Amino acid sequence: MVYRYDVRLDPRFRKMMTLLGVVGVVLVVSVFLAASRGAVGPALFLSLVGAYGAYRFRRMLKAHTSSYLETLDEHLTVQTPSGDKVQIPWSDLKVYGRARYPDASSYLYGYAESQDQFFALPDSVSCLDDLLVELSAHGTRHDVDLQAKELLSDGLRRALTDGATVPVENVRSSEPGK
Repeated sequence: MVYRYDVRLDPRFRKMMTLLGVVGVVLVVSVFLAASRGAVGPALFLSLVGAYGAYRFRRMLKAHTSSYLETLDEHLTVQTPSGDKVQIPWSDLKVYGRARYPDASSYLYGYAESQDQFFALPDSVSCLDDLLVELSAHGTRHDVDLQAKELLSDGLRRALTDGATVPVENVRSSEPGK
């Protein structure tokens, strides 16, 4: 099965779109004000900045929406937003789970010990529960709590080498009464 990034499920994408919308409105208003006052140079410069920003955002969005994780009988394949393909045989998948930051953002990760490779996907993947079921048939689930502003790769390295991972069966809910 193929699992893809779904922008509609990503709260960070909505925040980014709101911020970019505000920046876009400010740029358009600035261009019109500069042009109406006869300042063609600044208006042209601001137009070029806006066009370049829109171009870069479109490229980033296209790269993310073209990334995927595909599960096959003998391995899984991950295509990253940069276009790299990582292939991990099921027999090499040691652990998988969720890596959570204190701000509640989280990623699904998998680690192949023999290749010393990992993959990480934002939780905004289509059919995430189905993917977790597929991964559970091939590896051990360990959820990892990351520190604020810690790189995902560094946090996973720390957690997997220090034995700081917590099996999901032993995770307690932080909600009262559970």
